[in-house]
Amino acid sequence: MGKVDMILQEENNHKRHKGSGKWIAHRISLVFFLGFSLWFLSVVVADLRTASSAEILDWLCVPKNALLLLAIVLIGLYHFGLEMHDIIEDYIHHPANKKLVKGCISIFLGALAGLFAYVIMVALKMI
Repeated sequence: MGKVDMILQEENNHKRHKGSGKWIAHRISLVFFLGFSLWFLSVVVADLRTASSAEILDWLCVPKNALLLLAIVLIGLYHFGLEMHDIIEDYIHHPANKKLVKGCISIFLGALAGLFAYVIMVALKMI
């Protein structure tokens, strides 16, 4: 086996295992998202179902609640971004278009996450 064959074999091995990190990231983000979603639904059903808007704002101003709500939104956006990148990989075939759409989605989701984090910090009076 020559050097060229060894390099090609190593490159093929890298390409074969490239998706395993994405697969693990999908599963971990999904588990966290489901866990936080169950927490959020239990809180909404138990505490906030009959609350007034002032009580909901008071609930949101508790740091633990605000940070957990921020976590569920950020994890949801991260998971959504992973899924969108997979869809783009499958259905957009031109490399330049693929790169452009992935970049636009990443910028949009990053801006959305930053905006939500800013709103939570304002609610907690950190800014």
